Amino acid sequence: MSEAFEFDVVVVGHGIAGLCAAVSAMERGKKVAVLERAPEDDSGGCTRYTEAYLRLKSEDELSDDFEEILAQCGVSSASPNIVQAMAQAPEQWSGVVRSSAVTDPDFIATFARETIPTIQWLKDKGIRFIATHLPHITLRDHTPMIVPSGGGLAMQEALLASAVKGGVSFFYETAARGLMQDAQGKITGVEAVSRNNRPMQFHAGSVVLACGGFEGNPEMLARYMGQAPPISARSRRDAISTWEMASRWRKPPARRSAVTTTPITPPRSTSAPGAPRPRCWCFHTASW
Repeated sequence: MSEAFEFDVVVVGHGIAGLCAAVSAMERGKKVAVLERAPEDDSGGCTRYTEAYLRLKSEDELSDDFEEILAQCGVSSASPNIVQAMAQAPEQWSGVVRSSAVTDPDFIATFARETIPTIQWLKDKGIRFIATHLPHITLRDHTPMIVPSGGGLAMQEALLASAVKGGVSFFYETAARGLMQDAQGKITGVEAVSRNNRPMQFHAGSVVLACGGFEGNPEMLARYMGQAPPISARSRRDAISTWEMASRWRKPPARRSAVTTTPITPPRSTSAPGAPRPRCWCFHTASW
């Protein structure tokens, strides 16, 4: 017998995306639950470890190349035909367009438009941002950036404190297993399993999937990326991805996922002829 709960909003995932969603819903008077696969002292996914460099000139101004760089993160070489087709309304996109690893221009525009208001919202939660001119981990040009004082962990702790104070319910060591649906296919909640393998059902009018990609799932990495080992130990809990749960609910026209890499160290010029040229890469994965 599954243990059942009733909420207005259920958020799956305890990183920066999940916490922002939970606090936003809480501020609107909703009864919110957050499901987190990790124990409380190891929660937060990659957010817990990131320094959270933000490509902004200041708290009030984006970098000049903000949208350009954001677009580059989603594609290595975009076909002009695909880019032209994306100018149409999304409902008119073909399966080829939907499956292309090209970031939606509307998404980029929305991201850019909402960034500064989001920074101000985070400041209201006690998060302090500081300017930095330190070299970034990658070889990209060193555009001035800002970072939260204390990195991603500081943002996580501030948002968590706000959520707890506002009455958000947290369920740690609780892994989402799938979306619940009614006879018409409408999502009605989330099925999960607790630490003791006890089945649980979270009924809700709204569900937010903020549980990342599948960087911690060797089987899915091998299936979709041809890479079996997990990309990063920090993402080891990203085993059941947002994309996987959503695709079980409604089969998408095509899968959209991408891996982009940025060189951190240049290849050694002293390598012997024919020998592998060592290179260190920074991996960025996305699935949507």
